[in-house]
Order: sequence, then C-alpha cells, then structure tokens
Amino acid sequence: MNLLLLALFCFCGLTAHTGKGVGSEVMRRSFCAKLRSQRIPTSFVKNYTMEGSLTRAVILTTCKGKQFCADSKAKWVKEIISSLDNATKMKQNTCQTKSKKSQ
Repeated sequence: MNLLLLALFCFCGLTAHTGKGVGSEVMRRSFCAKLRSQRIPTSFVKNYTMEGSLTRAVILTTCKGKQFCADSKAKWVKEIISSLDNATKMKQNTCQTKSKKSQ
C-alpha cells in the first residue's frame, strides 16, 4: 500500500513539473488550407503574415480583423503587400476611419 502511494506521488510530481521540451511545442492556431482567389480591396487590408517557407500562402488581415489566406504569387496579393510595405515605411495607417458628418 505504501509503495503504491509512493509511486503515485512520484508520478504526480513528475507530471506536474514537466517543462517545455521535445513534443511540447505549441502549434500555430491557424494555417492555410484553402487559398482565396477573389481579390480583396487594398484599403480593406491592414497587415499580412507570410505562412511558412514551404507554402506560398499569405494571411491577409482586414481592418475588421477577418483573416484570409491568399496565394503570394498572385498579382493582386503582391500589390497589397507592396502597398502595406510602403505604408509601413511612411508610417501611415492603412485603415481609414470614416469621419462622422456634422449636423
């Protein structure tokens, strides 16, 4: 009985103190399974993320926070990336807020 209790205590102690190691890496929450072919207006996109080196996908994030995967080789995607990179260099906000009309 004491041996069983000791073994259970040791097992619980080992599992409670395991740290980050091989096999405990956190997987990314999102990945691109399907690429969008329909163009998104450049003014709707606030940033982008390249999806790994083996795939040719780009994750586009809109001003409203929606994310879409697109082909990084597509002409319209290249134009969005170029526009966002230029806006970053000039430190401009790509998402324009609509001003309220005065009454």
